Formats: sequence, C-alpha cells, structure tokens
Amino acid sequence: MKKIILVGAGQLGSRYLQGLAKLNFPVSIDVVEPSSAAIETAKTRYDEIKNPSFERELNFFKSLDEIKKSYDLAIFTTNSDVRANLTKTLLNRSEVQKIIFEKVVFQRIKDFEEIGLLLDKHRIEAFVNFPRRAFPIFIKLKELIKKSEKVSFSVFGNNWGLACSCLHFFDTLAFLSGENDFEVDLSGLDKIVHPSRRENFIELTGEMRGTQPGGHKIFLYSQNVSPSPFVTHVFTESVNAVLDESTGLARISTLEKGWIWEETQHKLIYQSDLTPVIVTDIINNRTIPLTRYSQAFSIHRPVISSIQDFVEKISGKNYGYCPIT
Repeated sequence: MKKIILVGAGQLGSRYLQGLAKLNFPVSIDVVEPSSAAIETAKTRYDEIKNPSFERELNFFKSLDEIKKSYDLAIFTTNSDVRANLTKTLLNRSEVQKIIFEKVVFQRIKDFEEIGLLLDKHRIEAFVNFPRRAFPIFIKLKELIKKSEKVSFSVFGNNWGLACSCLHFFDTLAFLSGENDFEVDLSGLDKIVHPSRRENFIELTGEMRGTQPGGHKIFLYSQNVSPSPFVTHVFTESVNAVLDESTGLARISTLEKGWIWEETQHKLIYQSDLTPVIVTDIINNRTIPLTRYSQAFSIHRPVISSIQDFVEKISGKNYGYCPIT
C-alpha cells in the first residue's frame, strides 16, 4: 500500500484529496490540517468519490507533530508563508520519497535555497504543480511552435489576480519556449498595492512584462475592476493562437495552413481530475509533466524578487519577503 501525506486541506487541498480518492491502487492518506471546518469540508468532498475497488485508509491530523511515518509522496497545498517551515518539519521527522509543491512555492529566495539543500541531502524528487504543462492545448501549441524562433505570450483580463497568478503564465512560457530564465519589468504596474482576498497577502494591477534570453516575451495585464473575459494569446512567426479561458474556446491559425482560423476546445482540467493522473505517474516513476523544483526556482527567483522590491518601494514597508500566495 502506497503512503501519501497531504499537508493542507483548504479549498485547493480538499480538491487534491478528491483526486487521491480516485487513485486506482491501494493507498493510505494522512491529511494534516489545523482547521476543523476545513477537515469537515475535505471529508465531505472525499466521500463524494466512490471507488470501492481499491483499499483505502484516510487519517486526519491537526499538526505535523503527530506524524512519524515514511511516505512515498508528500503534497504541500498550504499558503506560501508557512510552506517552508512545514516542509522542514516534515523532512526532519519523516522519510519522504517525492514531493509536489503548490505555488507560489515560497516567499523568500533563501527558503528555496535551504529547501533545495534538504531535497538534495535526502535525495527527494520534487515537482511544482503548474498544471498548464499537462493541458492538451498547451502540449499541442508546444508542438506547433517547436521550430519558431521567438514566442510572444500575453494574458489579458480584469481582476484575475495578477500577483498571485502570474507565475502560472511565466511557467507556461517557459514550457513553450524551453527556457527557464527571465528578466522581469514591472514599470507598467499601477503604483498601488491592493489587499488580497486572502488576509496578509497583496495584489497588484497594471502591466507585467518579462523577457527570456532567446528573445521570448511575456505580457500580463489586469485591472481591479469588474471581471472581463480572460484571454491568452500565443504568437510566433508561424503560429497565432487565442485562448478564451472564460468560454473554453481556442482559435488557432498557422502559416502552414494559410493563416485560416481553426476552432477547438480549451478545457481547463480540474485539480481533482489532474491529481490522480499526476500522482500515478509520480508513484510509478513515469515521465512527469509538472515543473521540476530547480526549474521552478529559476522561474520564481526574478518574479518574486521584483515583486518584493516593487511592493516595498510603493508601500514603504520592509516586508523582507514577497507577500503573495
């Protein structure tokens, strides 16, 4: 029986738990969550999945201090501000083979470095859940643009969480271009720091830009007004693709086919459906579509450093970390 620990059972964590309920092999799942209300919601969502063919064990704990087991896989879905300390605590108490981190992974560069050393010390494979790498539409686009010299990647919409979601799209361009390094330009951001819907975190509006060494570019735009259609645009010298993430409609044209628009569906994959696929691949040592820890660090470093500098300058507060999650 495989052993999995899920650290954090809030809204996202409970969807991971639903996905773990769909696994087609025997599994023992330990869930660590201090909130009684969150535990009840997670139990309800887990019980919605009927999978009687395989043996299941499900245990809930309020703290990692109660944990003294070894695990095939650990999944961290907590907020970014507590994730580094929880990771250190678990790795000092338990043997772990592999890890999936949610993002933003950590708020400090030094946390990336310290956790990276721990991962190397314990020979742990770690991945970051940037799920667009597993979406069929982006896999298709990567194949279409593989011979392109430069990729332009843009996201437009209003009130979609520019600060907390931007890393999703920096990672998507990294996936499409094959490059992990960025120079980040925040000069187009509005000179205001907005409170996030989550307490103790912030949001930003305006324009965010990035450039990769190969000339690939990213442009992200959001304003703090009523939500609008959320559109992703991928453009190269031979491919033009527009993805409306609000309706699930994608339109793609290529130089090869005379720039004639072809419509297809761009369906977002829910975490509860993605989890069993990803976890099965990880457990069975198959090729994993997620971002490896070292790649994610390269992508996080310029983004969270630039956001921290911007927020501290605008707010006049010395956070000492990047206050996004």
